[in-house]
Amino acid sequence: MNSQSVYRRADVTIGCRPGDVALDCGACFGGTSIFFADRAGADGKVFSFEFFPGNLAVYNRNVALNPRLAERIELVGNPVWSDDATEVVIEGSGPATQVHARPSIPKTGFRSGLSGVFRNLFGDRSKPETELSFRTVSIDSFVEQQGVERVDFIKMDIEGAELTALRGAQKTIERFRPSMAICVYHKLIDFYIPQFLDHLDLSYKFHLQHGTVHGDETVLFAHARQ
Repeated sequence: MNSQSVYRRADVTIGCRPGDVALDCGACFGGTSIFFADRAGADGKVFSFEFFPGNLAVYNRNVALNPRLAERIELVGNPVWSDDATEVVIEGSGPATQVHARPSIPKTGFRSGLSGVFRNLFGDRSKPETELSFRTVSIDSFVEQQGVERVDFIKMDIEGAELTALRGAQKTIERFRPSMAICVYHKLIDFYIPQFLDHLDLSYKFHLQHGTVHGDETVLFAHARQ
């Protein structure tokens, strides 16, 4: 938990601090949100973005077991993305889970007609049994619509959608310059994230930390606080 959401080296510590407003994007079972709520204290706030039904069942139990901290946590049941109302697909489970936008399929013409023939013959196999879809929200629109007055810390572990979600948080990042803990091990394009943030010209400094002996849990920490 701490190894993935807090960076500590010599004179540098990056993480949720007392009084912070934190966004926990990919809250999963709620452990990180509870940790942030404890760190942020009574003056802080945690917005937990989680939508996967299996995760939410455990999330709700865990938050309920921490009533002192639960009042500082608000659940948002949408995946974060670059815009609102995109339909995203979750495929697989566990470490193999992936998130991507559902491609549009033509509704008329030869190909769609042929697809209908094959569906009738063999059944519709265009959607795997483990696939679920949800509607997205961008951090920028969420912050604006909910009247969030500041954002101090952003954590993202959202199965390969990190760069896409950061594009939907650009206004928020430019306005508040929050510290961040962004997972960069799901896809190779994740390693473009430092360049994306650096191009915003907000004087961010970057630190990379790996939290396990396995090939995952690599987190980019970024901070621009003075």
